[in-house]
Amino acid sequence: MAFSNHFFFLFALIVLIISGIKGDDTDLIRLECGKNFTNNDNLQANINNTIFDLVTKTSAYGFANTSHGSGSDTVYGIADCRGDVSDQICSACIANASQQIQTTCWNSAEARIWYPYCFLRYNTSNFIGQADMNVVGLWYSSDNMMNPKVFKSTLTELLVVLWFTAANAENRKFGWGQIENHNLKNSNDEAVIIYGMAQCTCDLNNLACSMCLANAFNKTESKCGEADTGCYLILKSCAVRYEINPFLFLDATTPPETTRSITFGDI
Repeated sequence: MAFSNHFFFLFALIVLIISGIKGDDTDLIRLECGKNFTNNDNLQANINNTIFDLVTKTSAYGFANTSHGSGSDTVYGIADCRGDVSDQICSACIANASQQIQTTCWNSAEARIWYPYCFLRYNTSNFIGQADMNVVGLWYSSDNMMNPKVFKSTLTELLVVLWFTAANAENRKFGWGQIENHNLKNSNDEAVIIYGMAQCTCDLNNLACSMCLANAFNKTESKCGEADTGCYLILKSCAVRYEINPFLFLDATTPPETTRSITFGDI
């Protein structure tokens, strides 16, 4: 029991230090708890160790997967930050996620939590590498583009590259990009730039990520109108977002002045 109290004190101290760095957005998107249990100190210790591992590793690297325990009490976990956010924002987000999930999902053998800039999950069932394509949330802009056919074809070009980039990234399954088409104009007669990102959870291999993003892109096409200037779809294992206004923290290289220019990158 003395070890348990010491562990919780140390963990709480680390979380307080990390969460002292404020992220720009800590609004909770969704929280899920399941598999309630009682009187299993070994399982609870494995959950605590898994969350502790995820917080420390994700704060250092931006993503992590881990497991603790053996047999039916083994706990598997993953955590990810959005690929473009800073180390400070990532650390603050994961610290908030760990506090919230431990407070709300106490004595739960599985839990998932989403914030705008990070995600954390643990479970006693081994889910590592399995794509979950259920929808967490969908947001879209009510503004419409004046030339929807050109907008859609330009957007499709962007999304295809983001799909390929994220699915084939080695570690961070994250791709970002921007595309400009001078045949698209805003109300000020200026060329429109579309900004986008795609990301899978770090446990997915290339094929599983590709399948998840394919599902996400199909959903954005059916759920977001072809003229909607922005769409943000989060599935349980991947996410896609595009806007005509900058929303990424990355400093993308300014594209050259041509009739069509495109900039892409990965992490």
